[in-house]
Amino acid sequence: MNKYRMKKWLPEELEEIPCDFCGSREVRIEFRRADGMRVSECAVCGLGYLNPRPRADLIQRFYEEDYFTGVAFDTWDSGLKLNLDPSKSGLEEKEKTLPRSVEIVAHKFGGFQNKDVLEIGCATGDLLFKIKNEGGRARGLEISDFASRFARQRGLDVKTGTIDDFASRNPEAFDILIALEVIEHVLSPTEFMKFSAQLLRPNGLLVMSTPNYRCAKRFGKEWFGFNASFEHIYFLSIEILKEISIKRMLELEWWETSTYSGGPIRSGGFLDGKVKNIAEFCFVVKNIGFLNIVRNIHRGLNSYNQLGIGHTIFAVFRKKT
Repeated sequence: MNKYRMKKWLPEELEEIPCDFCGSREVRIEFRRADGMRVSECAVCGLGYLNPRPRADLIQRFYEEDYFTGVAFDTWDSGLKLNLDPSKSGLEEKEKTLPRSVEIVAHKFGGFQNKDVLEIGCATGDLLFKIKNEGGRARGLEISDFASRFARQRGLDVKTGTIDDFASRNPEAFDILIALEVIEHVLSPTEFMKFSAQLLRPNGLLVMSTPNYRCAKRFGKEWFGFNASFEHIYFLSIEILKEISIKRMLELEWWETSTYSGGPIRSGGFLDGKVKNIAEFCFVVKNIGFLNIVRNIHRGLNSYNQLGIGHTIFAVFRKKT
């Protein structure tokens, strides 16, 4: 794929779609991303989605080798910069710092010990090493042939494919699913949640993260989510995630957001910085309340909190019995 197609899809490569959750074509708000693509917000349920979007048969183009090597990241503001040394496990650096998803499971949901764990969208497998180190029986699923082959070269159990096909062959096979920054990429978030539920055993956990669409309401086109990661198709708030999960026999057990707001970063002098800090504090007090701020400080949640206004949502769902 060349740069032109990453930055500007041709009209014949695009398709108009309805809302994935409720099927409506009514639009409440529209945003223009920095790449020129239009984001529509459903007037009925509030789901944000790219419309028109690249045709379903072309979306695989996003996840070729350049997506993982850093070429797309440097050139198109999309993709990842991953460690591509097959001799390294991902545990050599920052061994004392666990990813937030691992912390949540370890501290709030009984840990990974002797659990069957599947990471969906595992890329080259760095997180799988950490889950194995925590005692989990870790497997991975990755749509990219390049990334999954690399993960297998590192000795990991990673399959190439999509969740729908994998779920049909592995029903109720896992205690924990992890899907970090995945649901915003898929063709259908509702189908993704359905297949996730199929893969989970009763009482199993789905741990996920995604950019927080609430931030778009605050920052508009200046939100970081509209100025990078142009492969994203959907934009979800915790409210719509909860609604989707209920229909898929999943129940929201825990959620939080990062303290990073996703707002525009502007340089300025000392006074400008103080004014910005005061404005940020006033916004939080107005929308959350002072007592909730004190409670979250008391909880000591490091760089995450339950105020709900940060750029990244972490959420844990449990499969109903």
